[in-house]
Amino acid sequence: MSDKRYDGIPKKAKEEYEYEPTSEYFKEGFNCYKRMESGKQDYVLFLLDPTVASTNNEAERDGRNFKRKASQVMGFCSAEGFVCFWEGLSVMQTWKAKGIDLYKAVVFNSPQKREAME
Repeated sequence: MSDKRYDGIPKKAKEEYEYEPTSEYFKEGFNCYKRMESGKQDYVLFLLDPTVASTNNEAERDGRNFKRKASQVMGFCSAEGFVCFWEGLSVMQTWKAKGIDLYKAVVFNSPQKREAME
């Protein structure tokens, strides 16, 4: 997408919102227009840098996974329990993303196995 084409989107939105201002019930489009107007580099970064993903779908999926697991646990007795849960889930998600067998990784890294190996 060329700069001229991108710049046309917030410009068109500005014209439309000046003609008919947004109401408190329909702010999503107006807020998007304001973000696009002020953060062009954030919206086109994936076009300039191939290492940047074009969407955040993977992060959203991981967030949903955490939310689902947290609701299964129902609650945490302490902040320490929450941190342990979050770190454990994070490690397992990393192993899963790298293609490491979770069962073998957890079993061979357990304290009982390490003690038995020593």
